Amino acid sequence: MNLLPQTDKDAIRHGLKLRFIIVANVFISVSMIIGTIMLLPPFFLTKVQFDNAVSDNSSTRVEDAELTKSYLLIPNEIESKLELMGEAMTKTSALDVFSKIVSPISSEITLKSITFRRQAEKSKQNMSVVISGISKDRESLVDFSDALNKLEGFESVEVPVGSFTKDRDVPFSMNLTIKNESN
Repeated sequence: MNLLPQTDKDAIRHGLKLRFIIVANVFISVSMIIGTIMLLPPFFLTKVQFDNAVSDNSSTRVEDAELTKSYLLIPNEIESKLELMGEAMTKTSALDVFSKIVSPISSEITLKSITFRRQAEKSKQNMSVVISGISKDRESLVDFSDALNKLEGFESVEVPVGSFTKDRDVPFSMNLTIKNESN
């Protein structure tokens, strides 16, 4: 190559560059064609699955509507339970009962649950509240039950003897009977 004149060398270089560009373009074109051919089956498969999913979704809308209706009935159910509780306590509101229960709580008492129950005894209806939780020691549990006994609005405060079996971290369950104004 060193024996060729500079113009011939430039022509050969130009020809080699042109051939390289043509081969590269052919390679890229063939790769794109093969890639397109390889992507067509997954495209059609995905399209079919998407169409099936859309048709399945349209059939579940009826179930979703029924589920939504059941969720929308929850406030009505809660309201009926509150009315039931209100009938049993005549003039005593649930907020008053909650505030009476929570007011004597010290830092040693942790409440886990408060449950309202309606009981029918000898032709009169009573509301009772079951309080459960954990007390750090026996003394704080006794203090809490004494404080509840002193409050107006409760007929009785019952603490089962089993609640006093441990010295520390005492789990307890108290039964409070709410005074009915008609009693």
